[in-house]
Amino acid sequence: MKRLISFNILLVVFFLFTSMNVFGKNVVKDYFPKNWWTGMKYNNILVSIEGTAISSSNIQISHSSVKLNKVILTKVPSLVFLDLEILANATPGVVPINIYQSGRLQQSINFTLTAKNKNFNTEKLSSSDAIYQVVIDRFINGDSENDQPEGYFEKPDNASISGIHGGDLVGITSKLDYIKEMGFTAVELSPIYESNQFSHSYYRNEITNHYKLDKRFGSFADLNIFRQNCKASNIKYIQNLVLHESSYIHHIFGKSIIKGWVIPMELNIDYSDKNHYLSDPYNDQDLIPYQYYKDNITTSQLINQDAPISKQYLIQNTIWWIEKCMPDAIKICETHLNKTHFIAELLKEINTNFPSLQIVTDLNTKDQDRLANYSKHIPSDLSVFNYDYPIHHTLRNSFSEYISAEEGVNLLLENLSRDFNYKQPENQVVFIDNSISSRAYNIADKDPGIVQMLYTYILTNRGIPSILYGSEYLLQGSNQRGVDYVRGAFPDKSNMSSNVLKTHKYISDVLNWRLNKTVLQRGNTKHYNPKNGIYAVLRYNSNSDILIVYNNNTSHQKIDLTSISNVSNKYSKAINPISKISYTNLSNVLLDPKSAIILEFE
Repeated sequence: MKRLISFNILLVVFFLFTSMNVFGKNVVKDYFPKNWWTGMKYNNILVSIEGTAISSSNIQISHSSVKLNKVILTKVPSLVFLDLEILANATPGVVPINIYQSGRLQQSINFTLTAKNKNFNTEKLSSSDAIYQVVIDRFINGDSENDQPEGYFEKPDNASISGIHGGDLVGITSKLDYIKEMGFTAVELSPIYESNQFSHSYYRNEITNHYKLDKRFGSFADLNIFRQNCKASNIKYIQNLVLHESSYIHHIFGKSIIKGWVIPMELNIDYSDKNHYLSDPYNDQDLIPYQYYKDNITTSQLINQDAPISKQYLIQNTIWWIEKCMPDAIKICETHLNKTHFIAELLKEINTNFPSLQIVTDLNTKDQDRLANYSKHIPSDLSVFNYDYPIHHTLRNSFSEYISAEEGVNLLLENLSRDFNYKQPENQVVFIDNSISSRAYNIADKDPGIVQMLYTYILTNRGIPSILYGSEYLLQGSNQRGVDYVRGAFPDKSNMSSNVLKTHKYISDVLNWRLNKTVLQRGNTKHYNPKNGIYAVLRYNSNSDILIVYNNNTSHQKIDLTSISNVSNKYSKAINPISKISYTNLSNVLLDPKSAIILEFE
């Protein structure tokens, strides 16, 4: 009987060891990626392997689906890269990677091949959309069970403006009905990479592992449920990707790993504002580190996109995330901090593998010519949407009481008149605030009238309006104190002032009205020279004429619409579609101080 029990124990131990594929000592600490897909055009990939004396190991693959081209050694004995080719006739399944030392098989790790998603059908962004920007950690905590996963350094701290607050994918999914009811048609998620830092890890742009979803956001199953619910609600999913930086404790790009893969901060250099590299046609972009390190804390570092391994790693990782997440569009965070030739090569690969995927760029510049110059490096066959920073920077001052009413609206006229820089002005994403700028309420000097003017402008202008979560509730935050103050918690609706509720309703009313107005989505634009602080913009097509008038004065103004636009002579009345007020005397319209009015002619 004892002999039978001993035999059974031996069997259990044998099966445990064989399921782990460990035959000698455990050599491999970890490896990434652990999977790829069959049927992908991008089929030459790098697999990083970290482990004890891995550089002196004999690594072999004997499989009909994968060819090991070479083992790439690094200056670190514990890190190698495998150059793999996924063959054209590859089939889904497990590919063993065998590690030998001293002629003996020490360990076998499994690399999984999965069939490429056949139902990857993206919904294209267009000027009929409206985007809701979400910083995941600061939104809704839908699953408290993932707040403190094992192995993560930073613990939840809702009391700290820079701490982990616990927002997650389950929380966002629970709010999709609210987002849709508000009138939004797209959700833009902040980065979702693992950022296992000791502090300031809530935004997840300081990446510690490019191939891991941060467990505090949930799982890939949660992400898939979110995506499926977006599809069911006709909401488009935009995913932010970070390609230019990582954490200083990144498992590969960490400071102590290999020189040349990152561009470190030099302590003896003055990283002053030298953003003209965006428009200088003779600059080799060596000034990017200056622009980066003047704005970033030292827990992050700039990745060298000229280093061959870094470049391939980043492009491959982008392909991996797109296939894994299946978003409708990706946004390249802080696009201006990426090399133009790298972006061009990346977008070419994306277009080859995912021709229906939309690209959104994030070029922080005040000037249209700089934005247009950078855009020239983007392949011409791609439909790319740009966050319109020139308009954003203009809106920060246009309605302010610190400049004259006339000067303010002239800034708007001048900005919009430079749309000749863009091939498709309707592909500009117009916004007041985002996760690095001051909140709209702060930009408006906490004046409800100016808030209404700002939102009227972005919701009726050409392009795609984009609003940061919580700003519809007048959430406050000034980036002069730091971006952490901008990314406050999604507000509790139980104690809202009348001004907050009025603003929230106005934004929702205009968004929902805009959903059915092709004249705003795809119509023509004409604007008129400001006079006495009054600025008017006409949106029109063959069926409709809508005039938006801005009174930038601090006093009431009576205006004659017939003297502003000849279009008004064709009509007997106009109606404000939001307030439902009718205007039958178009030569005598009273405007409130610091206000905007929408007039739909009938």
